[in-house]
Amino acid sequence: MPDFVATHRLTEAASLKMLAAGVAKANELGCKVSLAVVDQSCRLIAFLMMDGARHFSIITTQARARPSPRPRSGSRPAMRPRKTR
Repeated sequence: MPDFVATHRLTEAASLKMLAAGVAKANELGCKVSLAVVDQSCRLIAFLMMDGARHFSIITTQARARPSPRPRSGSRPAMRPRKTR
């Protein structure tokens, strides 16, 4: 087994494309959001807060972005659905 394995690294250009796609989707849905892009080690690569987004969303957005780099996992839902009786 080799001592080193070649890996892929998220580039600045790729993170900017991700932010642009997120802004486009938020505009399509008519909402103001904060967006965070993290690398495989959960380090923040890019962050954007749209005009009109809530200020406290910075912390929430970064916390929700951290589990995402795991293979085949997305960010967790913001809220759990209410159970109806």
